[in-house]
Amino acid sequence: MAARATRTTATAAVVVDVAVPAARRSRPLTIARVAEAAGVGVETVRFYEREKLISQPLRPATGYRIYPLDTVNRIRFIRHCQELGFTLKETRELLRLNDEGADCERACGQVVDKVHDLDRRIAALTHLRDNLKSLLGHCSEGHCLVLKELNLAGGCNPECDTH
Repeated sequence: MAARATRTTATAAVVVDVAVPAARRSRPLTIARVAEAAGVGVETVRFYEREKLISQPLRPATGYRIYPLDTVNRIRFIRHCQELGFTLKETRELLRLNDEGADCERACGQVVDKVHDLDRRIAALTHLRDNLKSLLGHCSEGHCLVLKELNLAGGCNPECDTH
């Protein structure tokens, strides 16, 4: 059974669901334990550190990184943002809003912007798919409109031999 720990900060209560048995939870959260509990690789944790998405951990005399309990939830938050299509910059902003305890309106504004962006991308992809389907509909034996169109787009003049 996974252990649960709660850490209260000035802005919010953070619940950490560390996927480590309670008997082992008393040990410090090293990079390997954080990575395992968050479902990411050690290199991902290091990347998030370099990008300042998670705080730099303490380094006692042993040299091992020792992370605060909320690091696992923070990494899960970042991963969820990625799964929803947010860029690193957008994720950084959502983390900032979360850290500040910002009102829902600002966070929802980020989501609305992302939905509009996705709508534009879907429209562009739909247009691209329709163009490709149109090319397929004009192919005939001995004459390939696909190659002709690709040559025209690449700068070949209309008289190019496209087989």
